[in-house]
Amino acid sequence: MNDPLKKILLVLVLVLASFSVYRVSSAASQTYSENNWFCKDDAFSGSGTCTYRFYPDRYTAIDSPYTRHYYQYFQMSFSGHLDGHGGYGPAGGKGALSGCLSESSAMWDGSCWNWVDEDGNGRVGDGDANFLGGGSIGDDFRPAFKYAIFDFYVNDANWTNVHMETTGRGVQIASFDASRTTVNVGDTFTVDWENDWSYDNTLTATSGRISCDPSGGVNNYGTATCTALSAGTGSVTIQAEGPTGNGYKTLTKSITITVNQPPPPDPFSLVVTDRYFHQSHCDFELDWTSSANAVSYEAFERRWTTGSWNSIGTTSSAITNLRSHSQAWTDMYFYVRATNPYGTRETSVVYGGICPAPTVDLKGRPGTSGSYSNGPITVAYNGTAQLNWTTSNATSCTASGAWSGSKTASGGTQTLNNLTVSGTYTLTCANQGGNTSPDSVTINVSAPPAPTVDLKCDSADTCGTVSYGGSKTLSWTVQGSVTSCIASNAWSG
Repeated sequence: MNDPLKKILLVLVLVLASFSVYRVSSAASQTYSENNWFCKDDAFSGSGTCTYRFYPDRYTAIDSPYTRHYYQYFQMSFSGHLDGHGGYGPAGGKGALSGCLSESSAMWDGSCWNWVDEDGNGRVGDGDANFLGGGSIGDDFRPAFKYAIFDFYVNDANWTNVHMETTGRGVQIASFDASRTTVNVGDTFTVDWENDWSYDNTLTATSGRISCDPSGGVNNYGTATCTALSAGTGSVTIQAEGPTGNGYKTLTKSITITVNQPPPPDPFSLVVTDRYFHQSHCDFELDWTSSANAVSYEAFERRWTTGSWNSIGTTSSAITNLRSHSQAWTDMYFYVRATNPYGTRETSVVYGGICPAPTVDLKGRPGTSGSYSNGPITVAYNGTAQLNWTTSNATSCTASGAWSGSKTASGGTQTLNNLTVSGTYTLTCANQGGNTSPDSVTINVSAPPAPTVDLKCDSADTCGTVSYGGSKTLSWTVQGSVTSCIASNAWSG
């Protein structure tokens, strides 16, 4: 192939080949291919070489401040047909094919492979053969290989239907996003990243302002939960290290995070919704509206307008009511304080009032059944009556009038038997705040019936005739309430 015309043809072949390259790209890698390429020695005499180069290609930076790096070519492959037209031996009918991944455009400068040997598998004589092969530097990210070179040799042979392919790769931060870029101190947010062809990844955040905890470590893709620690402007940065056609590079991308100081709790209001006597002391029911941003609430009480304030309880932000067991029987005042780490907010002072005074309601009924009434009631002489009383807010009850002693402060019933005199039954109840007005029931006892006497003589209604000096026995029975009996007429006493 020393003929000038043959050289021109080879040049044209190379020029035409440059228009048939196609690319397949994915993320930060790209595959370059050349199809139906050929290297011919049409005269089948002499020898010649053809060289095909995949030149450097820059991948596009995602955004500033990335530098547009070349891809690192890391693998190459081929397939082709070698057709020989000569005899065995030096006369021809042979071909060769080698390839290099190189930092320069020069052959044999880098990682090289000799796939077809003119003195070996490439010696086809007047026959033909199909060949395929390839090479890769694997995970060696250091070389700055930005050329892929295929070197063909023919001697009375043709290379036809040649398919050549090389793949380039480049480290890239494909995506880096934050769920929120404006947060309050104490808030959490997440960052997500995806890096391509990264050998080493690092996630950092502004010290003292933001802390991040990557879930499962910092791999080529992942998520980290970050916490805002202090107010101000901070950032979260992802760093990726990996290959390019310019050598091993480090890329970084940062997201600016604005951390605001949260406000103190919002204004809110307090009301005293109820007050009542409970288990020997006075209770006040406090209710307040929710305060935005509050973490907890603390309620305070004071006796009189000039008393000292005392804490009566703390609740979480989810609870907006509290019962005060004040045990006081004076004017009570209250307020509530809302708190978060950034301040406090208090309600106005609210007057709670005085715990209610005790009450008692005493009723009676004749016998032990039927309805109770306020009286007066009437029972038979020596009969039975029953008293019943109900109370509220009472700590003690005392009987007076026709009965006496302490009675149950929570209410009760008492049965009165063998009543012979009328009387008024009075009950007075009290608590620490004072006494009730006494309540009374009058029970009238009917007069006893007139007594009767049955006098017998020897058990008979008459004595008949009695002999002189004889005797009879008198006996009698009485009915009714009798206090005395008096004899008259023929006897006395």
